[in-house]
Amino acid sequence: MTKARNLSLLSAVEAGATADQTKADIDSLDISGLSKVLNVTTYVNSTRQVLSATTSITMASFTVNKLSSSSKLFIHGTMSGRAEHAGDLQQGWKLGSGTEFNGQTCSYQNNGLGRVLSTSAAIVGHTTTGSQTMVFRYYSVNNGNNKPFAVYNPHASDDARLAQTSSVFSVTEVEV
Repeated sequence: MTKARNLSLLSAVEAGATADQTKADIDSLDISGLSKVLNVTTYVNSTRQVLSATTSITMASFTVNKLSSSSKLFIHGTMSGRAEHAGDLQQGWKLGSGTEFNGQTCSYQNNGLGRVLSTSAAIVGHTTTGSQTMVFRYYSVNNGNNKPFAVYNPHASDDARLAQTSSVFSVTEVEV
């Protein structure tokens, strides 16, 4: 089977598949010369939380089992929030005792409605393996007290039209 054919099969990975199913589907394509997915960790937070303004606010903290000392971690996620509070806050991702890697900033649009913010980052050069705590935070470089929004994962008490919202983060470990 050609690489092009294998790549077209990748688009057939079914919607709603678990991380393990997706990893198995990708691995079964046997595409040589490309990166290999070693592990996928997905974290879902559906707890409504009123945020306090502070210099650093943790949005997620969960365990990642890093399998290879030479792999890279690619992070993608979305956060559900309501009632914007501040823009120009820095995103930071840190695995275990390693170096913190910066993600994007958040932009302020001056409204009190629901909002989805995305995050994306790559952690490279982290050689420690095994189960470690991954921490995702927003922080102010100048130590100002801020927060990305007033409510994290809003629900019907914030607006009767809402069900419980969730924030989802995926960490994909890739051997290059």
